[in-house]
Amino acid sequence: MVGDPFQVEDEAPRMWRDMVRSALVYWEPRRLVFNLVLLAVTLWVSRGLLGGHLAELVIACAGANVCYCAAYPLDLLSQWTGLGTRWLRPLLLLCGCVLGAAMASAYTNLMLHPGM
Repeated sequence: MVGDPFQVEDEAPRMWRDMVRSALVYWEPRRLVFNLVLLAVTLWVSRGLLGGHLAELVIACAGANVCYCAAYPLDLLSQWTGLGTRWLRPLLLLCGCVLGAAMASAYTNLMLHPGM
């Protein structure tokens, strides 16, 4: 007897659901680390002089968290292709934190010293 031809179709959505779940379980708890790194850099660069720039800071934080989501397509692609996420995920997190810190530093300096 031939197996159920629809079984293959049922496996594909389950595979994607498992990959998305794996990415969410890995990345969402680390969003806190990312945000703390950006907060530390911003406070260090500004030395507490951000009082009048709260609206800009909130918008920058929202933008940084949108950029954080760039890890998801790369993570899903690495899972789908079989490259493995064991080495890629920590590397993406490190690169994202370093790039985010550099951008937070530059943006904070521009807010505090617009003529520079």
